[in-house]
Amino acid sequence: MKLLIFLLSLCSISGTASKLALIDRKLEQPVQYADDFAFDQYINKTFPVYVQDVPAVIEGAEKAAKKIERGIDCNEYDTVNANHTRFIIYSDCKNYKSVSVRIVTTIKEQNVWCDFELIRKEDKRKAQQHLLNFSTYLAK
Repeated sequence: MKLLIFLLSLCSISGTASKLALIDRKLEQPVQYADDFAFDQYINKTFPVYVQDVPAVIEGAEKAAKKIERGIDCNEYDTVNANHTRFIIYSDCKNYKSVSVRIVTTIKEQNVWCDFELIRKEDKRKAQQHLLNFSTYLAK
C-alpha cells in the first residue's frame, strides 16, 4: 500500500512532461518549457526545440562550429541535422564576407517550421564561439 501511495505521489509531482524547450533567441533568459508553440511566442523572440532533441542540438552546434573551423567554400551551404532541428551554415564571400548559421525546427504536431538566424559574424572564430556559447546555454 505504501508503494502505491508513493508511486501516485510521484505521478502527481511530475505532471505531464513538456515537449518543447523554448529558447530565448538572445540567450539571456533561462530556457522555458511548454507543450506547444504559438506564433506570439516566436514574435516574443523565443525559439522551440523538442526537449528530447536538446542533446542532439548541443552536439549539432558543436559539429557546426567544427565545420566553420574547417572552412566552407564561398557562397556555399552546409547543414547539420539534430533530429527535428537543423543548422544551416552559409559562407558569404561576396557581399558581407561573413558566416551565418540559421537554426530551423520542424514542429510536426502543428505542421510548422520555425527559423531564425542564430549567427552572422565576419570573424569565423567569433561565430564558433557563439555556437559553443549556444551549446553551453542549452546544457544548463
